[in-house]
Amino acid sequence: WLAAEYLDRELYHTLRTERAESYSPSAGYINYGEWALFELYADGTVGSEQALEQGMLDSVERVATTQVDVAAFESVKMAILLSSASGLESNASFAEYYVDRLPQLKSFGRYLDEESDIENVTPQAMQAAMKRWFAADNRLTVHEVPTLQLSTLMWLIAGTLSLLLGGAYAGYRRLAKGTCT
Repeated sequence: WLAAEYLDRELYHTLRTERAESYSPSAGYINYGEWALFELYADGTVGSEQALEQGMLDSVERVATTQVDVAAFESVKMAILLSSASGLESNASFAEYYVDRLPQLKSFGRYLDEESDIENVTPQAMQAAMKRWFAADNRLTVHEVPTLQLSTLMWLIAGTLSLLLGGAYAGYRRLAKGTCT
């Protein structure tokens, strides 16, 4: 969780602030109990896919191989702890909290004290973990490709309208000739 938030900041800094290639890049962490994954996302324009992918790879490589920025690390840590301390303000929040932690219950037989765990993480420990987790041989790249691009959609709309108008015109002509009953 802490590594995902740290990577999220790095990704935003690289793709949004430095390169201005993506409006809302993000990184997240999904825990499935037996295994987990980090996911990175960046939106961009058509044709910018390679630059965005390279920017994401650069960010991952940077957090995996360079020293953790202690100030950024402490800021991320504090943000996570403060968001946890803000409380659960609705029944839906309670339900989401416990459902999201069901893998913990399944794996450990109890809910873990995540806040204490986060407080105890050191920059050195996180650096070692990120080096292991973000190693090149642990990466899988999945490209999300739109099934229908805007230009294709426009041609489909134009074709459909042409068929509808052509059919309406043919029906009108048949009706005008009196051949339509």
